[in-house]
Amino acid sequence: MYIGAKSADDYWQIPYRGFYAVDAQAGDLEWQYQPIQSKVYVSGVYGQPALCQDPLLVPVLDGSLRVFTV
Repeated sequence: MYIGAKSADDYWQIPYRGFYAVDAQAGDLEWQYQPIQSKVYVSGVYGQPALCQDPLLVPVLDGSLRVFTV
């Protein structure tokens, strides 16, 4: 299971921005990607990831598209 998260920096909560791969049955974290902190208020991953055969495409709020091999 893949989970994208965005967060507001310099806010009262801990920023959990990034992208997480979680074992769907056990609930264990398999791996994660943490984008660098943005110069704007909100940073992280937005939108749905796209899985096409092997590459996993993840949209990031900085305008980039990250590609992971899964």
